[in-house]
Amino acid sequence: MIDFTKATDIVGPDPRVLFADISAVEKVIVAVSGGSDSVALLLLANAWAHHENVQVQAVTVDHGLRPEAAAEAAFVASICEGLGIHHITLAWEGIKPNSGLPEASRLARYQLLEEYAVDSDAKYILTGHTADDQVETVYMRLAREKPTGTGRGLSGMSERTIMPKGVLLMRPLLGLSRNVLRQYLAQNAQSWVEDPSNVDVSYERVRARQFLETRPQHKKDLFAFSKIMGRLRKQIANQTAEFLGDNVSVLPGLVYKLDVASFDKTPQPVLINALQVLLAVAGGGEYFASASKIHPLIDMAMEGAEQASRQTLANCVLEFKAGNIVMYREARNLASFLLGPGDEALWDGRMHLTNDSNTTLYVGPLDPALLAETDIEGVSEDNEIVTVLPRAAIQSLPVLRGDGDDLHFPMLFNKALPEGVSARLTARALAQFCPDFDEALFEWLDDLGKLVKISALVPNSR
Repeated sequence: MIDFTKATDIVGPDPRVLFADISAVEKVIVAVSGGSDSVALLLLANAWAHHENVQVQAVTVDHGLRPEAAAEAAFVASICEGLGIHHITLAWEGIKPNSGLPEASRLARYQLLEEYAVDSDAKYILTGHTADDQVETVYMRLAREKPTGTGRGLSGMSERTIMPKGVLLMRPLLGLSRNVLRQYLAQNAQSWVEDPSNVDVSYERVRARQFLETRPQHKKDLFAFSKIMGRLRKQIANQTAEFLGDNVSVLPGLVYKLDVASFDKTPQPVLINALQVLLAVAGGGEYFASASKIHPLIDMAMEGAEQASRQTLANCVLEFKAGNIVMYREARNLASFLLGPGDEALWDGRMHLTNDSNTTLYVGPLDPALLAETDIEGVSEDNEIVTVLPRAAIQSLPVLRGDGDDLHFPMLFNKALPEGVSARLTARALAQFCPDFDEALFEWLDDLGKLVKISALVPNSR
Protein backbone atom coordinates (compact mmCIF):
# COMPACT_ATOMS: atom_id res chain seq x y z
CA MET A 1 0.00 0.00 0.00
CA ILE A 2 1.27 3.44 -0.86
CA ASP A 3 2.22 5.60 2.13
CA PHE A 4 1.53 9.18 1.07
CA THR A 5 3.18 10.55 4.24
CA LYS A 6 6.70 9.37 3.41
CA ALA A 7 9.20 9.54 0.62
CA THR A 8 10.35 5.99 1.33
CA ASP A 9 7.27 3.88 0.57
CA ILE A 10 9.40 1.93 -1.92
CA VAL A 11 13.15 1.48 -2.37
CA GLY A 12 13.63 3.51 -5.51
CA PRO A 13 11.58 3.17 -8.70
CA ASP A 14 12.72 0.30 -10.92
CA PRO A 15 12.44 1.26 -14.63
CA ARG A 16 12.27 -2.38 -15.68
CA VAL A 17 9.10 -2.80 -13.61
CA LEU A 18 7.57 0.56 -14.48
CA PHE A 19 7.85 0.05 -18.24
CA ALA A 20 7.27 -3.71 -18.33
CA ASP A 21 3.94 -3.29 -20.16
CA ILE A 22 5.55 -1.44 -23.07
CA SER A 23 6.47 -3.87 -25.81
CA ALA A 24 9.75 -3.62 -27.69
CA VAL A 25 9.57 -0.56 -29.92
CA GLU A 26 12.02 1.76 -31.61
CA LYS A 27 10.69 5.03 -30.26
CA VAL A 28 8.55 6.43 -27.43
CA ILE A 29 7.32 9.95 -26.76
CA VAL A 30 7.64 11.33 -23.23
CA ALA A 31 5.45 14.31 -22.33
CA VAL A 32 7.53 16.62 -20.12
CA SER A 33 6.23 19.85 -18.64
CA GLY A 34 9.18 20.52 -16.34
CA GLY A 35 7.36 19.61 -13.11
CA SER A 36 8.74 17.00 -10.75
CA ASP A 37 6.53 14.15 -11.98
CA SER A 38 7.31 14.52 -15.66
CA VAL A 39 11.04 15.17 -15.10
CA ALA A 40 11.24 12.01 -13.01
CA LEU A 41 9.44 10.15 -15.80
CA LEU A 42 11.98 11.47 -18.31
CA LEU A 43 14.94 10.23 -16.27
CA LEU A 44 13.37 6.85 -15.58
CA ALA A 45 12.36 6.39 -19.24
CA ASN A 46 15.86 7.33 -20.34
CA ALA A 47 17.39 4.69 -18.03
CA TRP A 48 14.96 2.07 -19.32
CA ALA A 49 15.48 3.07 -22.96
CA HIS A 50 19.25 2.70 -22.73
CA HIS A 51 18.80 -0.82 -21.40
CA GLU A 52 16.19 -1.75 -24.02
CA ASN A 53 17.80 0.13 -26.94
CA VAL A 54 14.74 2.35 -27.37
CA GLN A 55 14.84 5.92 -28.63
CA VAL A 56 13.21 8.49 -26.34
CA GLN A 57 11.85 11.78 -27.64
CA ALA A 58 10.69 14.46 -25.19
CA VAL A 59 7.81 16.78 -26.04
CA THR A 60 6.72 19.88 -24.14
CA VAL A 61 3.40 21.52 -24.93
CA ASP A 62 3.21 25.30 -24.54
CA HIS A 63 -0.46 26.22 -24.19
CA GLY A 64 0.31 29.91 -24.61
CA LEU A 65 -1.50 30.70 -21.35
CA ARG A 66 1.39 31.71 -19.05
CA PRO A 67 4.47 33.86 -19.67
CA GLU A 68 6.60 31.35 -17.73
CA ALA A 69 5.82 28.52 -20.17
CA ALA A 70 8.62 29.39 -22.62
CA ALA A 71 11.23 29.36 -19.84
CA GLU A 72 9.89 26.04 -18.56
CA ALA A 73 10.18 24.53 -22.05
CA ALA A 74 13.75 25.83 -22.28
CA PHE A 75 14.49 24.21 -18.90
CA VAL A 76 13.25 20.84 -20.20
CA ALA A 77 15.31 21.30 -23.37
CA SER A 78 18.44 21.81 -21.26
CA ILE A 79 17.82 18.58 -19.35
CA CYS A 80 17.30 16.71 -22.60
CA GLU A 81 20.48 18.14 -24.07
CA GLY A 82 22.43 16.78 -21.10
CA LEU A 83 20.83 13.37 -21.55
CA GLY A 84 21.24 13.31 -25.32
CA ILE A 85 17.48 13.19 -25.87
CA HIS A 86 15.75 14.94 -28.76
CA HIS A 87 13.32 17.59 -27.49
CA ILE A 88 10.64 19.64 -29.20
CA THR A 89 8.13 22.21 -27.97
CA LEU A 90 4.66 22.16 -29.50
CA ALA A 91 2.44 25.24 -29.27
CA TRP A 92 -1.31 25.35 -28.80
CA GLU A 93 -2.23 28.09 -31.22
CA GLY A 94 -5.48 29.86 -31.96
CA ILE A 95 -8.21 31.44 -29.85
CA LYS A 96 -8.64 29.96 -26.37
CA PRO A 97 -12.13 29.34 -24.96
CA ASN A 98 -13.60 31.64 -22.31
CA SER A 99 -14.96 28.71 -20.30
CA GLY A 100 -13.86 25.13 -19.73
CA LEU A 101 -10.23 26.09 -20.25
CA PRO A 102 -8.66 23.21 -18.24
CA GLU A 103 -10.54 20.57 -20.26
CA ALA A 104 -9.85 22.34 -23.55
CA SER A 105 -6.16 22.58 -22.64
CA ARG A 106 -6.04 18.88 -21.81
CA LEU A 107 -7.63 17.88 -25.12
CA ALA A 108 -5.37 20.24 -27.07
CA ARG A 109 -2.30 18.81 -25.34
CA TYR A 110 -3.26 15.24 -26.20
CA GLN A 111 -4.10 16.14 -29.78
CA LEU A 112 -0.73 17.81 -30.29
CA LEU A 113 1.10 14.92 -28.64
CA GLU A 114 -0.67 12.28 -30.72
CA GLU A 115 -0.19 14.15 -33.98
CA TYR A 116 3.51 14.37 -33.25
CA ALA A 117 3.65 10.69 -32.29
CA VAL A 118 1.94 9.68 -35.55
CA ASP A 119 4.32 11.84 -37.58
CA SER A 120 7.25 10.31 -35.69
CA ASP A 121 6.03 6.70 -36.06
CA ALA A 122 5.90 6.35 -32.27
CA LYS A 123 3.42 3.87 -30.84
CA TYR A 124 3.49 5.11 -27.24
CA ILE A 125 3.14 8.41 -25.40
CA LEU A 126 4.22 8.37 -21.74
CA THR A 127 2.83 10.81 -19.19
CA GLY A 128 3.84 11.43 -15.57
CA HIS A 129 0.52 11.00 -13.79
CA THR A 130 1.09 9.73 -10.24
CA ALA A 131 -0.85 8.05 -7.45
CA ASP A 132 -1.50 11.54 -6.05
CA ASP A 133 -3.11 12.56 -9.36
CA GLN A 134 -5.21 9.41 -9.28
CA VAL A 135 -6.47 10.11 -5.76
CA GLU A 136 -7.32 13.71 -6.62
CA THR A 137 -9.21 12.58 -9.73
CA VAL A 138 -11.29 10.03 -7.82
CA TYR A 139 -11.97 12.51 -5.01
CA MET A 140 -13.32 15.07 -7.49
CA ARG A 141 -15.40 12.51 -9.34
CA LEU A 142 -16.88 11.21 -6.09
CA ALA A 143 -18.09 14.72 -5.35
CA ARG A 144 -19.89 14.79 -8.71
CA GLU A 145 -21.19 11.21 -8.80
CA LYS A 146 -24.97 10.92 -8.70
CA PRO A 147 -26.73 8.16 -6.72
CA THR A 148 -28.14 6.65 -9.93
CA GLY A 149 -24.74 6.49 -11.64
CA THR A 150 -22.79 3.37 -12.55
CA GLY A 151 -19.54 4.49 -10.92
CA ARG A 152 -17.55 4.25 -14.17
CA GLY A 153 -15.55 7.39 -13.44
CA LEU A 154 -14.60 6.23 -9.96
CA SER A 155 -12.06 3.86 -11.49
CA GLY A 156 -9.93 6.96 -12.07
CA MET A 157 -7.29 7.08 -14.79
CA SER A 158 -6.19 3.92 -16.58
CA GLU A 159 -2.61 2.79 -17.04
CA ARG A 160 -3.20 2.43 -20.80
CA THR A 161 -5.55 4.41 -23.05
CA ILE A 162 -6.17 4.05 -26.78
CA MET A 163 -6.08 7.52 -28.34
CA PRO A 164 -8.15 8.64 -31.37
CA LYS A 165 -5.50 7.76 -33.96
CA GLY A 166 -4.53 4.49 -32.28
CA VAL A 167 -1.48 5.67 -30.31
CA LEU A 168 -1.29 4.22 -26.79
CA LEU A 169 -1.17 6.68 -23.91
CA MET A 170 0.72 5.08 -21.01
CA ARG A 171 0.83 6.22 -17.38
CA PRO A 172 3.62 4.11 -15.85
CA LEU A 173 3.88 6.16 -12.63
CA LEU A 174 0.28 5.71 -11.44
CA GLY A 175 1.45 3.40 -8.67
CA LEU A 176 4.02 5.85 -7.25
CA SER A 177 3.53 8.81 -4.95
CA ARG A 178 4.90 12.24 -5.77
CA ASN A 179 7.09 12.02 -2.66
CA VAL A 180 8.90 8.99 -4.06
CA LEU A 181 9.54 10.70 -7.37
CA ARG A 182 10.91 13.82 -5.71
CA GLN A 183 13.20 11.71 -3.58
CA TYR A 184 14.42 10.03 -6.77
CA LEU A 185 15.14 13.42 -8.33
CA ALA A 186 17.00 14.55 -5.21
CA GLN A 187 19.16 11.41 -5.31
CA ASN A 188 20.03 12.32 -8.91
CA ALA A 189 20.64 16.02 -8.12
CA GLN A 190 17.93 16.97 -10.58
CA SER A 191 15.78 20.07 -10.05
CA TRP A 192 12.35 20.84 -11.47
CA VAL A 193 10.03 23.80 -11.91
CA GLU A 194 6.88 24.58 -9.96
CA ASP A 195 3.85 25.61 -12.00
CA PRO A 196 2.27 28.61 -10.24
CA SER A 197 -1.17 27.32 -11.22
CA ASN A 198 -0.60 24.46 -8.75
CA VAL A 199 -1.45 26.86 -5.93
CA ASP A 200 -4.29 28.68 -7.70
CA VAL A 201 -7.38 27.73 -5.68
CA SER A 202 -9.68 28.80 -8.52
CA TYR A 203 -8.96 25.33 -9.97
CA GLU A 204 -10.92 22.39 -8.56
CA ARG A 205 -7.89 20.11 -8.60
CA VAL A 206 -5.82 22.54 -6.51
CA ARG A 207 -8.58 22.69 -3.90
CA ALA A 208 -8.78 18.90 -3.86
CA ARG A 209 -5.00 18.61 -3.51
CA GLN A 210 -4.88 21.02 -0.59
CA PHE A 211 -7.72 19.19 1.16
CA LEU A 212 -6.04 15.80 0.75
CA GLU A 213 -2.52 16.91 1.70
CA THR A 214 -3.36 16.80 5.41
CA ARG A 215 -5.34 13.54 5.18
CA PRO A 216 -2.90 10.75 4.24
CA GLN A 217 -5.21 7.95 5.38
CA HIS A 218 -7.99 9.37 3.21
CA LYS A 219 -5.60 9.29 0.25
CA LYS A 220 -4.71 5.67 0.97
CA ASP A 221 -8.37 4.70 1.11
CA LEU A 222 -9.18 6.55 -2.11
CA PHE A 223 -6.29 4.90 -3.94
CA ALA A 224 -7.42 1.44 -2.81
CA PHE A 225 -10.99 2.34 -3.77
CA SER A 226 -9.89 3.35 -7.28
CA LYS A 227 -8.23 -0.05 -7.74
CA ILE A 228 -11.42 -1.86 -6.74
CA MET A 229 -13.56 0.32 -8.99
CA GLY A 230 -11.15 -0.23 -11.87
CA ARG A 231 -11.53 -4.00 -11.57
CA LEU A 232 -15.31 -3.63 -11.30
CA ARG A 233 -15.48 -1.37 -14.36
CA LYS A 234 -13.47 -3.86 -16.39
CA GLN A 235 -15.71 -6.73 -15.30
CA ILE A 236 -18.87 -4.80 -16.22
CA ALA A 237 -17.35 -3.80 -19.58
CA ASN A 238 -16.50 -7.43 -20.36
CA GLN A 239 -20.04 -8.57 -19.53
CA THR A 240 -21.50 -5.64 -21.50
CA ALA A 241 -19.48 -6.52 -24.59
CA GLU A 242 -20.69 -10.11 -24.37
CA PHE A 243 -24.31 -8.95 -23.92
CA LEU A 244 -24.11 -6.59 -26.90
CA GLY A 245 -22.52 -9.24 -29.07
CA ASP A 246 -25.35 -11.66 -28.28
CA ASN A 247 -28.29 -9.25 -28.50
CA VAL A 248 -27.53 -6.46 -31.00
CA SER A 249 -27.95 -6.66 -34.76
CA VAL A 250 -27.33 -3.96 -37.37
CA LEU A 251 -29.90 -3.37 -40.08
CA PRO A 252 -29.27 -1.48 -43.35
CA GLY A 253 -28.92 2.26 -42.79
CA LEU A 254 -27.17 1.92 -39.42
CA VAL A 255 -30.36 0.96 -37.65
CA TYR A 256 -29.63 -0.98 -34.47
CA LYS A 257 -31.94 -3.61 -33.04
CA LEU A 258 -31.58 -4.71 -29.43
CA ASP A 259 -33.36 -7.88 -28.31
CA VAL A 260 -34.82 -7.33 -24.83
CA ALA A 261 -35.59 -10.98 -24.14
CA SER A 262 -32.58 -11.37 -21.85
CA PHE A 263 -33.06 -8.11 -19.92
CA ASP A 264 -34.56 -9.82 -16.87
CA LYS A 265 -31.54 -12.16 -16.62
CA THR A 266 -28.92 -9.43 -16.97
CA PRO A 267 -27.44 -7.43 -14.06
CA GLN A 268 -28.68 -3.85 -13.94
CA PRO A 269 -25.21 -2.24 -14.28
CA VAL A 270 -24.61 -4.26 -17.44
CA LEU A 271 -27.97 -3.24 -18.92
CA ILE A 272 -27.31 0.42 -18.15
CA ASN A 273 -23.82 0.24 -19.64
CA ALA A 274 -25.08 -1.61 -22.73
CA LEU A 275 -27.71 1.02 -23.52
CA GLN A 276 -25.22 3.82 -22.88
CA VAL A 277 -22.79 2.24 -25.32
CA LEU A 278 -25.39 1.51 -27.99
CA LEU A 279 -26.79 5.04 -27.78
CA ALA A 280 -23.27 6.38 -28.17
CA VAL A 281 -22.72 4.23 -31.26
CA ALA A 282 -26.06 5.14 -32.81
CA GLY A 283 -26.09 8.81 -31.81
CA GLY A 284 -22.41 9.78 -31.91
CA GLY A 285 -22.58 11.86 -28.74
CA GLU A 286 -19.45 13.01 -26.95
CA TYR A 287 -20.54 11.54 -23.62
CA PHE A 288 -22.62 8.60 -22.44
CA ALA A 289 -26.24 9.30 -21.56
CA SER A 290 -26.73 9.52 -17.80
CA ALA A 291 -27.88 6.42 -15.96
CA SER A 292 -30.92 8.31 -14.67
CA LYS A 293 -32.18 8.58 -18.26
CA ILE A 294 -31.46 4.94 -19.01
CA HIS A 295 -33.54 3.49 -16.16
CA PRO A 296 -36.92 4.47 -17.72
CA LEU A 297 -35.92 2.86 -21.03
CA ILE A 298 -35.14 -0.41 -19.29
CA ASP A 299 -38.46 -0.29 -17.40
CA MET A 300 -40.39 0.44 -20.61
CA ALA A 301 -38.70 -2.41 -22.48
CA MET A 302 -39.30 -4.93 -19.69
CA GLU A 303 -42.94 -3.88 -19.35
CA GLY A 304 -43.50 -4.77 -23.00
CA ALA A 305 -43.95 -1.37 -24.63
CA GLU A 306 -46.08 -1.43 -27.76
CA GLN A 307 -45.08 -0.38 -31.24
CA ALA A 308 -46.50 3.09 -30.72
CA SER A 309 -43.95 3.78 -27.98
CA ARG A 310 -41.30 6.12 -29.26
CA GLN A 311 -38.59 8.05 -27.41
CA THR A 312 -35.70 10.33 -28.29
CA LEU A 313 -32.50 10.34 -26.27
CA ALA A 314 -28.83 11.11 -26.89
CA ASN A 315 -29.40 12.15 -30.54
CA CYS A 316 -31.28 8.90 -31.19
CA VAL A 317 -34.80 7.84 -32.05
CA LEU A 318 -35.84 4.74 -30.10
CA GLU A 319 -38.82 2.65 -31.14
CA PHE A 320 -40.14 -0.26 -29.09
CA LYS A 321 -41.29 -3.01 -31.42
CA ALA A 322 -42.25 -6.62 -30.66
CA GLY A 323 -39.67 -7.32 -27.98
CA ASN A 324 -36.96 -5.16 -29.51
CA ILE A 325 -35.62 -1.64 -29.15
CA VAL A 326 -34.88 -0.19 -32.58
CA MET A 327 -32.69 2.91 -32.59
CA TYR A 328 -31.13 5.20 -35.17
CA ARG A 329 -29.72 8.73 -35.35
CA GLU A 330 -32.09 11.69 -35.34
CA ALA A 331 -31.97 13.73 -38.55
CA ARG A 332 -30.89 16.98 -36.89
CA ASN A 333 -27.67 18.85 -36.10
CA LEU A 334 -25.76 16.88 -38.74
CA ALA A 335 -22.49 18.37 -39.95
CA SER A 336 -21.48 19.23 -43.52
CA PHE A 337 -17.90 19.86 -44.65
CA LEU A 338 -15.39 19.37 -47.45
CA LEU A 339 -12.94 16.49 -47.21
CA GLY A 340 -9.87 17.25 -49.27
CA PRO A 341 -7.37 14.81 -50.80
CA GLY A 342 -5.28 13.19 -48.10
CA ASP A 343 -7.62 14.34 -45.34
CA GLU A 344 -9.44 12.34 -42.71
CA ALA A 345 -12.28 13.42 -40.46
CA LEU A 346 -14.77 12.25 -37.87
CA TRP A 347 -18.33 12.75 -39.09
CA ASP A 348 -21.06 13.19 -36.49
CA GLY A 349 -19.04 11.25 -33.90
CA ARG A 350 -20.01 8.02 -35.67
CA MET A 351 -17.88 7.56 -38.77
CA HIS A 352 -14.23 8.03 -39.50
CA LEU A 353 -13.76 9.01 -43.14
CA THR A 354 -10.46 8.89 -45.03
CA ASN A 355 -9.96 10.44 -48.46
CA ASP A 356 -6.90 9.06 -50.22
CA SER A 357 -8.26 10.05 -53.62
CA ASN A 358 -7.34 13.10 -55.69
CA THR A 359 -10.81 14.64 -55.41
CA THR A 360 -12.30 16.95 -52.81
CA LEU A 361 -15.52 15.47 -51.48
CA TYR A 362 -18.57 17.12 -49.99
CA VAL A 363 -19.73 15.27 -46.87
CA GLY A 364 -23.14 15.91 -45.36
CA PRO A 365 -26.63 14.53 -44.76
CA LEU A 366 -28.93 13.76 -47.66
CA ASP A 367 -31.24 16.66 -48.46
CA PRO A 368 -34.91 15.60 -48.01
CA ALA A 369 -35.83 16.83 -51.50
CA LEU A 370 -33.01 14.81 -53.01
CA LEU A 371 -33.99 11.82 -50.91
CA ALA A 372 -37.43 11.82 -52.52
CA GLU A 373 -35.78 11.50 -55.94
CA THR A 374 -33.21 8.89 -54.93
CA ASP A 375 -33.60 5.14 -55.16
CA ILE A 376 -32.14 3.98 -51.88
CA GLU A 377 -33.00 0.34 -52.37
CA GLY A 378 -30.13 -2.06 -52.79
CA VAL A 379 -29.31 -5.70 -53.10
CA SER A 380 -27.53 -7.82 -50.55
CA GLU A 381 -24.61 -10.04 -51.41
CA ASP A 382 -27.21 -12.79 -51.82
CA ASN A 383 -28.89 -10.68 -54.52
CA GLU A 384 -31.98 -10.03 -52.39
CA ILE A 385 -33.66 -6.62 -52.61
CA VAL A 386 -33.19 -4.74 -49.33
CA THR A 387 -34.80 -1.47 -48.27
CA VAL A 388 -33.78 0.67 -45.35
CA LEU A 389 -36.46 0.69 -42.66
CA PRO A 390 -37.35 2.92 -40.95
CA ARG A 391 -36.83 5.06 -44.03
CA ALA A 392 -36.20 8.13 -41.84
CA ALA A 393 -32.84 6.61 -40.87
CA ILE A 394 -31.51 7.42 -44.34
CA GLN A 395 -31.65 11.14 -43.54
CA SER A 396 -29.14 10.69 -40.72
CA LEU A 397 -26.51 9.01 -42.91
CA PRO A 398 -23.73 10.93 -44.65
CA VAL A 399 -23.60 11.28 -48.40
CA LEU A 400 -20.37 11.88 -50.30
CA ARG A 401 -20.35 13.85 -53.51
CA GLY A 402 -17.35 14.51 -55.72
CA ASP A 403 -16.97 16.51 -58.92
CA GLY A 404 -19.92 14.90 -60.67
CA ASP A 405 -23.51 14.20 -59.68
CA ASP A 406 -22.85 10.74 -58.28
CA LEU A 407 -23.91 10.19 -54.67
CA HIS A 408 -22.01 7.80 -52.44
CA PHE A 409 -23.38 6.34 -49.22
CA PRO A 410 -20.67 5.12 -46.82
CA MET A 411 -21.83 2.38 -44.45
CA LEU A 412 -24.79 1.74 -46.76
CA PHE A 413 -23.39 1.15 -50.24
CA ASN A 414 -19.75 0.56 -49.28
CA LYS A 415 -18.86 -1.10 -52.53
CA ALA A 416 -19.85 2.03 -54.42
CA LEU A 417 -17.53 4.43 -52.56
CA PRO A 418 -15.07 6.40 -54.72
CA GLU A 419 -11.72 4.73 -55.19
CA GLY A 420 -9.36 5.64 -52.37
CA VAL A 421 -12.15 6.60 -49.95
CA SER A 422 -12.90 4.52 -46.87
CA ALA A 423 -15.37 4.73 -44.01
CA ARG A 424 -15.01 3.16 -40.58
CA LEU A 425 -17.68 2.86 -37.90
CA THR A 426 -16.73 4.46 -34.60
CA ALA A 427 -18.28 6.07 -31.52
CA ARG A 428 -16.77 9.25 -30.15
CA ALA A 429 -17.79 8.61 -26.52
CA LEU A 430 -16.24 5.14 -26.54
CA ALA A 431 -13.34 5.12 -28.96
CA GLN A 432 -11.79 8.58 -28.81
CA PHE A 433 -9.98 7.93 -25.53
CA CYS A 434 -10.63 4.31 -24.63
CA PRO A 435 -9.13 3.23 -21.26
CA ASP A 436 -7.94 -0.31 -20.77
CA PHE A 437 -10.95 -0.93 -18.49
CA ASP A 438 -13.18 -0.70 -21.59
CA GLU A 439 -11.06 -2.53 -24.15
CA ALA A 440 -13.64 -5.32 -24.47
CA LEU A 441 -16.17 -2.69 -25.61
CA PHE A 442 -13.63 -1.25 -28.03
CA GLU A 443 -13.15 -4.72 -29.52
CA TRP A 444 -16.92 -5.22 -29.77
CA LEU A 445 -17.21 -1.93 -31.68
CA ASP A 446 -14.42 -3.00 -34.02
CA ASP A 447 -16.22 -6.32 -34.67
CA LEU A 448 -19.46 -4.42 -35.25
CA GLY A 449 -17.75 -2.23 -37.84
CA LYS A 450 -16.54 -5.32 -39.67
CA LEU A 451 -20.08 -6.72 -39.61
CA VAL A 452 -21.45 -3.51 -41.13
CA LYS A 453 -18.94 -3.72 -43.96
CA ILE A 454 -19.68 -7.37 -44.61
CA SER A 455 -23.44 -6.84 -44.68
CA ALA A 456 -23.42 -3.49 -46.52
CA LEU A 457 -25.62 -3.22 -49.57
CA VAL A 458 -24.41 -2.96 -53.10
CA PRO A 459 -26.21 -0.45 -55.38
CA ASN A 460 -29.48 -1.51 -56.88
CA SER A 461 -28.82 -1.84 -60.61
CA ARG A 462 -32.44 -2.34 -61.64
